[in-house]
Amino acid sequence: MLNSSRPWSALSFRSLRPSVRTVLVVSSLAAAAVSHAQQGTGNIIGVVRDSTGSAVAGATVDIQDTDRNAVIHLTSNGAGFYNSPPLVLGSNYTVSVSKPGFASSTVTGIAVTVGSRVEANLELKVGSAEASITVEASQASLDTTSGTLGVLIGEKSIEDLPLNGRNTIALATLTPGVRITTTVAQGGFANRGTNLSAISINGSPTGSNSYILDGQNNLAATTGEIAINPTVDAIQEFKVQSGIFSAQYGFTLGGVVNLVSRSGTSKFHGTAYEFWRNDILNARNAFATASVSKPVLRYNQFGGSLGGPVYKDRAFAFGNYEEYRFIQGTPQFLSVPTAAQRAGDFSGLRDSTGKPIQLYNPFSTVVTGTIARRTPYANNQITNIDPVAQAYQNAFYPLPNVTPTNAFTNTNNFLFVQRGVSNMRQALGRLDYRVTEKDALLIRFAYFNQFTNGGQSGGTYYPNPIVANRYDNYNIKSAIVGLTHTFSSTLINDLRFSMTRQELPFAAASAGLNIPQQLGLPANVPNFAIPIVGNGLPAANQQIGYRAYTNPQITDTVTKVLGRHALTFGTDLRFNVGANLQRNAPSGNFSFAAALTTDPSGAAAPAGGVNSGNTYATFLSGAVSSATIATNLGQADRAFSTSFFLQDDWQATSRLTFNLGLRYDYQQQPYEQNNGYSNFDPTASSGGFTGATYYAATNDLGRNFLRENYRDFGPRVGFALRLTEDGKTVVRGGFGIYYANTFSSVYTGITNGFATTSTTYNPAGNDTRLAAFQFKNGFPYAPTQPLGAALGPLGFLGQAAAYQPSNAKTPSSQQYTLSLQRELPYSIVVQASYVGNHGVHIVAGNYNMNQLDPKYFSLGRAALTATVANPNAGKIPGSLGSATITRQQSLLPLPAYGTVTVTYPHDGMLIAHYLELTAQRQASKGLTVLFGYTMGKLMSNGVQSALSYINGISGFSTSGYQNVYNRSAEYGLDPSDVSQRGTLSLLYNLPFGRGQKFDTHNGFVNRVVGGFQVNVIGVMQTGTPLTISGANAFTATRPNYVPGASVSVPNQTRNQWFNTAAFQNPSDFTYGNVPRTLPHVRGPGTQNFDLSIFKTTEITERLKFQIRAEAFNVLNHVNYGLPNTTFTAGANPISGVGGGANTSGSFGVITNAADPRSIQLAGKLIF
Repeated sequence: MLNSSRPWSALSFRSLRPSVRTVLVVSSLAAAAVSHAQQGTGNIIGVVRDSTGSAVAGATVDIQDTDRNAVIHLTSNGAGFYNSPPLVLGSNYTVSVSKPGFASSTVTGIAVTVGSRVEANLELKVGSAEASITVEASQASLDTTSGTLGVLIGEKSIEDLPLNGRNTIALATLTPGVRITTTVAQGGFANRGTNLSAISINGSPTGSNSYILDGQNNLAATTGEIAINPTVDAIQEFKVQSGIFSAQYGFTLGGVVNLVSRSGTSKFHGTAYEFWRNDILNARNAFATASVSKPVLRYNQFGGSLGGPVYKDRAFAFGNYEEYRFIQGTPQFLSVPTAAQRAGDFSGLRDSTGKPIQLYNPFSTVVTGTIARRTPYANNQITNIDPVAQAYQNAFYPLPNVTPTNAFTNTNNFLFVQRGVSNMRQALGRLDYRVTEKDALLIRFAYFNQFTNGGQSGGTYYPNPIVANRYDNYNIKSAIVGLTHTFSSTLINDLRFSMTRQELPFAAASAGLNIPQQLGLPANVPNFAIPIVGNGLPAANQQIGYRAYTNPQITDTVTKVLGRHALTFGTDLRFNVGANLQRNAPSGNFSFAAALTTDPSGAAAPAGGVNSGNTYATFLSGAVSSATIATNLGQADRAFSTSFFLQDDWQATSRLTFNLGLRYDYQQQPYEQNNGYSNFDPTASSGGFTGATYYAATNDLGRNFLRENYRDFGPRVGFALRLTEDGKTVVRGGFGIYYANTFSSVYTGITNGFATTSTTYNPAGNDTRLAAFQFKNGFPYAPTQPLGAALGPLGFLGQAAAYQPSNAKTPSSQQYTLSLQRELPYSIVVQASYVGNHGVHIVAGNYNMNQLDPKYFSLGRAALTATVANPNAGKIPGSLGSATITRQQSLLPLPAYGTVTVTYPHDGMLIAHYLELTAQRQASKGLTVLFGYTMGKLMSNGVQSALSYINGISGFSTSGYQNVYNRSAEYGLDPSDVSQRGTLSLLYNLPFGRGQKFDTHNGFVNRVVGGFQVNVIGVMQTGTPLTISGANAFTATRPNYVPGASVSVPNQTRNQWFNTAAFQNPSDFTYGNVPRTLPHVRGPGTQNFDLSIFKTTEITERLKFQIRAEAFNVLNHVNYGLPNTTFTAGANPISGVGGGANTSGSFGVITNAADPRSIQLAGKLIF
């Protein structure tokens, strides 16, 4: 366990180009897609031949980085093959080949992209050494050397596309097979750094992809999120790799998101910019009413970058810094007590229909046998106001400021604009240093900080920030040092060390202010924060905690060229160190039930009145109905992983390349540093009871309860085959197995009994007619401290327990692809691909295993709900030890326990099949276009996202299994399935102005009409399947279909998206026959287009000023959210026969929509 007073103490951190035959030379070049070049860099490879096609050995190959005046000298081997060391991206490269007796041959304008193996095959013709033939490389990005799928987003697109929030990771959604799950449009506005990588690649669960920055791991430990998401001005290239990729890559069930930071060049270059938003430029949401103002928005995003030489032709540096200041406010209504009620005067207390409510003094309760009586408050005047309750309301609750919507209940009588504040700072610095002709050094540091006040998500609409706010201060630091050494033309070593450090201290604004004692509570109430009270008003978000994760990584990669084989082998060692301390309601949670101010005698209410009591009146009196407080000690998780990989990229013939790889991953199962894991065993026996809890490092047990997996071998087989003589048609494909990263909160152990212990204070004898204690007196006795292993095997007897199956296998994905790629005129490459993904042992949702076996359902409701003698009466603490229990409880698998939650079971599976189409034109003559289309189907049986923390709050959900004895029945369309999705991105420089097609040759006119650019991002996709839930039949969690009724409606509207009359309540103790997702009805689809228009004006030859106008959802299309899919039915009649219809008026109704059009303005200096 962590030191509770100092939680930080546990931690301190990638043919021939169609033969271009002239009388002088045959050269070929095709920019290959991602293969196994050193991560974060790229390579140039090729074969040197003479005019007869024979390999030329011993030729001198010079590769020149024209942007940095650097030259690499290589020699072709016996097969005429050469392979460059890792090359810095963002440069134009020239390859020159020479040998005595031959004329030299050169290819210019070669672009090396992230992870690529760019093929430049050259032909030497017999002749004078002084003769030279030069050919310019093709701009078409045809892949001829690997089976990997992926889309490269270049520097210009990264900088200029209208990205909402300038969120780099949103570029991933332009790749076929990728979809974002957090929002229907782009994600990440004002939220960079948290909850922005919730993307699925080819059907994989979110949070299960690999993120790489500059060749090293960029994954936020435990969350599945991207760690450092650099601003667009700091990124050189962005690429999503999927399908089949090199054995260097692992820890993914979907794909690899590869980012490369910018580097300096031999000339200084930089930017300075600011982006501005305000709610006056935004449209109104489709569901906003005219009486409520638009949400407040104040947004300023500013920063700059600078890159250039540090030491001529050897050292180059780049740096970027950015901030944003973001305020968003939403008008909120709250129902607060009136001035009279605050003073104890409830004489006007009424229900919603105007009937009077008589209040009773909770401290006057007298129990005689089974009858309890109370004294009414005269004229509903509370004369015994609790001083702490009074101080609490005076300090934190506002007075009404608007006319209520219901005068009887004073509903919505307070209006307040709740403002959420978020400030971000981000920096990145990089140094590339060519130490010697054989040694290249890379050093890069990145930093991200985001501070939020929690008001936007706290749900506590109070003007006093001490009540409303939770301060989150999210920090990430990432560093890398890499050294590449070239031993010879055929042997290269790349050694890298990196570290990612995340910290999230968070605390309620009231933390450290000694609030409980200021209110008058005694010292027995811990003084961490504001005590939470349940009195009918929203409770304050009172949390205090600290999370920190440190993830060092060491990789060493060796590349060896043997004939036509480029062998890559190495190791990947990662360490995972985590700490988590979270105190919820650290000063207690006090409940004030309305029942304590009712008449408990059972007598009829006064004429015309109601006997409902009032929670706020109970609060003022100080009568606590129950209270809880948790003692938290936190946890410190540890693990490491070791991976070995071997990759052979074999150019079998001039047309055929094979990619053969094998990766082995060993991931140590996480353990708690102080042996703070426990696990419930449902088959064990102890003390005459079935089911017992065991504790780490006791009784010869290990430090965790999960079996180690030693068989995680991941083979990779890919190929690329040129079908035609001109080399413009390529067939590619392959198969690979991949394993998930298991250092995540969905894989760590259970800490029940160690990290947190909850103490509950109930009334004497659990008689809910009595108050547990008076508020002003504080807790009756000290909270219980976590006992850990001292609880013993029966420590959770009579309570809820948690079971983590120990035989879980590592989640894995089998992916298989086949694609056809064709180069068209105008530098256009089109591709059609089939992609399959079969995931097994995927983490599924939690479920309660302690459910009634369906074989007992035939007993019927009367028998199952009847009470029977409890054989364990007096032997079990709590209600399960009472003299009688229900027959249903007695027939449960573990009758001595309540809910037994199976946590993070590895029994999920998914099957996905997709057709993916791509058409891409890289930047040429002012036009860049990328079109993607995906059609397919994703089936699963309860797979859950591995994203477990959203803004620091646990978001993992239960599976919704209806019958845990037949979990395979849940197999069907995945709730996140999107059957069709199309994307478009376009950048177009209008052909006006100097040097353009329409050049007026008038300096002033050119300056006015030139420099305009239009950029577009468009997304259209179908909706996701609907999940209907809800029933009132004891066991069912979904309703039945009404026979003969259609779920579809002819005209879907936001008020009726499906036929709500097509569902009915099941009979008691049966399961509903509605499947997990509806097979023929989906939610609303998405249409979203974002547009930006630039005007760039030259101030001097090297200095430009750019004005931008960007509109997100420019057409202001209403993208509806999902309808309410919760079926609500009343209880079945005594017969237990179902058939009850839905009683909720909101069932099938859509009540929200995604953001309307918003506009952003910006200015940018470029030099």
